[in-house]
Amino acid sequence: MTIIQRNIKTLFHPTKKRYAIYQLLENTDTSEWCAMSRSGIISIPDMNIKTGLVSGKIYDSSKQAEPRFSVLVSSAIKRGFIINSYNTKSSPEKSWNDAVQNLEKKAFEKKCQGTLQSPNHDQYTLLIRVV
Repeated sequence: MTIIQRNIKTLFHPTKKRYAIYQLLENTDTSEWCAMSRSGIISIPDMNIKTGLVSGKIYDSSKQAEPRFSVLVSSAIKRGFIINSYNTKSSPEKSWNDAVQNLEKKAFEKKCQGTLQSPNHDQYTLLIRVV
């Protein structure tokens, strides 16, 4: 798998001590694109990332992914983030894999939630006998 990082923006929220990293990635093997974000808490003195969340979406073309990337960055700036330059340790391949794993997890949770709430499915009661 060959992942190319086409764009990256690193942002920082000075009063909330939060970071945001937005990446635009291209998978040259499948011609898919990903607009993704990493965000979380950052330590101010050394700019070390403490915790974070990953989110993203896969697109069929750059025409779909590039506008989404721009919207993500401009939305963060409207919320008080400022563009800042700090090093990220995540490779494009790791970022792509993290985004895909997050999407698969969300799809699985949504599928499970729909199954639990669907009125068309039979309901079962589990009885546990303690001996």
